[in-house]
Amino acid sequence: MDYDEWIRKFKETVAHEIEKELTAEVDDNIRRGFEKKELKWKPLNEKYKKYKETHGWNTEGLMKHGHLVKATQSRIKVDRKGITVKVINNMEYAAVHEFGFSGTVNVKEHYRKKPKSKKGKKGKKGMTKKKDKNESNKVRVKAHTRNMNIPARPFIKPALEKVQKNLPKIIEKAIKKM
Repeated sequence: MDYDEWIRKFKETVAHEIEKELTAEVDDNIRRGFEKKELKWKPLNEKYKKYKETHGWNTEGLMKHGHLVKATQSRIKVDRKGITVKVINNMEYAAVHEFGFSGTVNVKEHYRKKPKSKKGKKGKKGMTKKKDKNESNKVRVKAHTRNMNIPARPFIKPALEKVQKNLPKIIEKAIKKM
């Protein structure tokens, strides 16, 4: 293997190691962001945290169904100038988590389940009335606006900074693989 071939192969190895470290760190930030002290995320609102817990949702990070993790992609470019590694997340709400959002949003008309009443409907002699078969369990919610204030909870930028800080170790790992 000549020198140019070795350099090309070395750059590719370093690029793949960086990509591996970066995607692992981004995924970990999404999964466990509230636990990681170095991220300094604003904690969840207590009411919302309790709501998430009662529904069995993750309260340690930004994960509910895993769509944000699955949407994280990386691209490598190795050329004479050097190595470029891009991290991309095309989920429509990824930027909101990364940078935060404060403003008004339009909520379309939709249907939701009727809230369950705490007391049943009483019929004669204290008996609960049977529900009419034609009665729906859904309530129409008219279109409206909602004010939102979502704090920034970055998961990509801190991963980039951590990988950049660990670059000497990553290069050392790549050298050992050569």
